[in-house]
Amino acid sequence: MGQLAKYSRVPQCKIYGVIDSLEEKGAVVVSKVQPLTAESVPLKEVVSFRFRQYLSDARKVSGYVESIQNTRAFEHLYRTRKVALRSNGRPSLPSQT
Repeated sequence: MGQLAKYSRVPQCKIYGVIDSLEEKGAVVVSKVQPLTAESVPLKEVVSFRFRQYLSDARKVSGYVESIQNTRAFEHLYRTRKVALRSNGRPSLPSQT
């Protein structure tokens, strides 16, 4: 890890956090024995892993949307179109006129 910090120019005190983040994303494999080492995963595998994760997340969101789609609150918001976008892109409620 020390060599990795040196060559990547990431401060050694932060290298473990960076490696943990990359491991969560499937980009590296970290050994579980001392001294810890990190090995990169081929890009094709990383992209495949991230794509499967994206599809899983999309299915969860789709299920959530379906579960609230038939509620009265959702129907009211959809019919009356109360939510508008300001010029800065943030959702807001239009003034009552």
